[in-house]
Amino acid sequence: MRFIVCLMIGAIVGALLATTAAGILRPKQSYPRALMVVIKEEMKQARGIAKDNNCAGIEKPLNMLGLLADDIESAIPHGDPPDRVFRQYSEDFRKKVRGAIDGSGNCTAQREALVEVSNACEACHRDYR
Repeated sequence: MRFIVCLMIGAIVGALLATTAAGILRPKQSYPRALMVVIKEEMKQARGIAKDNNCAGIEKPLNMLGLLADDIESAIPHGDPPDRVFRQYSEDFRKKVRGAIDGSGNCTAQREALVEVSNACEACHRDYR
């Protein structure tokens, strides 16, 4: 009986320690994931506004994308300094976002620019997801 009680206590303590260890290791990945989720939501919002052929209000999600684009290299560690290919992808993404911001006023141009931004995202995700 004593053996069974010790075994159960050991299993409970082991489960608690494993859960704690998993929680400690997980926060390393939360910032990059959060950044990608916010970029995805801002893209969805910008596409929704551009789809209506009335691009009023598209500046907010585009400006937010511009701010988020500046954080990609620091949020997603790929060595110090980041490798050349990843740096090129993030630079391309920033350029495409700046092009979308500069095209404000012309709804057709902004829709095309958002497609370019989406393509820049997909190009990086092909290699680094």
